[in-house]
Amino acid sequence: MAVGAAEFLLGGPLSGLWLVLIGWFVRAAGDGEAAAVEARAALGERTVARVMSPDPTCVEGTSTVAELLEHWVPGTRHTAFPVRDGHGGIAGLVTLDQVGAVPNGLRHDVTVGQIAVPLAVVFLAVPGDLAADLAIELSAAPGRRALVFGGDRLVGIVTGRDLLAASVADT
Repeated sequence: MAVGAAEFLLGGPLSGLWLVLIGWFVRAAGDGEAAAVEARAALGERTVARVMSPDPTCVEGTSTVAELLEHWVPGTRHTAFPVRDGHGGIAGLVTLDQVGAVPNGLRHDVTVGQIAVPLAVVFLAVPGDLAADLAIELSAAPGRRALVFGGDRLVGIVTGRDLLAASVADT
């Protein structure tokens, strides 16, 4: 990248730019591979089933943000909740960051379903997946969480905290 930058500055703009772009791509690939190696070393062969928080508390999509804050948030350590649709299925995921972005004056009018990340965008896993593979993907997932499904049933949720705890736990 440094050679490309020098060439670009000394009058070879096209070839210098290509060298910078190629160097950047190689570095990004190397960083990604290093993260994968670290995740595999820390998590070993643990499966998602071993690291997930089972049976997460779900909230109805028709509930208002005020109701979520009043009925579901107090007394829990959770910062994200799967959102149910009107048919009992899972429609998405809502985080406390999203809830906090709703102005106080609108919290009785805005529903959880309106601010939730749609299920189509949420990262999904199955209990048998390797936790290390999930750790790599989770950094780019909306809300940095994954919902875990056994068939068509929600069985758990995985957060970065879950992965960290598993990486330092004895096997």
